[in-house]
Amino acid sequence: GGDVAPTVGGKIVEVNFDIGSYVQKGAVLVRLDGRDAQIRLEQAQAQVEQQQKAVGQAEANVQQAIANLRQTQARLGVRDGETFDIETFSQVRNINAQLELAEKELRRAERLLETGDIARTIYDQRKSQRDALLGQLSEARSNAAVAVKAIDTARSAVGTAQAAAASARAAVATAQTQVDQARKAISDTIVYAPISGFVAERTADLGEFVTPNTPNSKVATIVRTSVLRMRIDVPEQNIGQVKAGQGISLQTSAYPDRNFAGTVVR
Repeated sequence: GGDVAPTVGGKIVEVNFDIGSYVQKGAVLVRLDGRDAQIRLEQAQAQVEQQQKAVGQAEANVQQAIANLRQTQARLGVRDGETFDIETFSQVRNINAQLELAEKELRRAERLLETGDIARTIYDQRKSQRDALLGQLSEARSNAAVAVKAIDTARSAVGTAQAAAASARAAVATAQTQVDQARKAISDTIVYAPISGFVAERTADLGEFVTPNTPNSKVATIVRTSVLRMRIDVPEQNIGQVKAGQGISLQTSAYPDRNFAGTVVR
């Protein structure tokens, strides 16, 4: 036999048995009020839905950040993962080339000025050309630095978006676990017969609150009924009246008001 007790606490809203009734294994004996569990399930399902939307948004943000990065890189002719050197920036390279020429011209003008072969104004012109290019070079370098920073910013935005998407996916998994727990809580409000047998004791009453893991938490005791073999002494003069396969009916002192049917086997 066995005691039957719920695994969760709650108010009994249905009792489907009485003392002496025969129950099949798996039959619903008792239902507890499952409204709280149902509300928790609905909340958990809403949470999953919300988190899945957040994942969709986060993944769209990742795609957007990658597109921005590609755009920024394309403007500067940089490929994915490529490191970017300011000196190779086209504007910087061009000005450097012009500056090299201007430096040569200036040195030549300097020599010619010393020998008196050119006027001072020509020398001053060469010098101001060289100085203008120096100014342009520093501007081109700072433009390139801004561009490099834009690439770094775009790269880090991709990383941030990817981290946010990963955390949104983790939140979905957590919410899904809560849905599973809420489903289990609902199924735990139904108490099934663990074995087939007769109910020997009923402690469950409608409207009563049961708490698991307390001494009085059982709702019923079921006694397993199985085949009993009995030896009966038959007086010698009656032996001719008893044959194998014959049906018999007997009573026991434990259940005086019940008849048990059986068959003679030998």
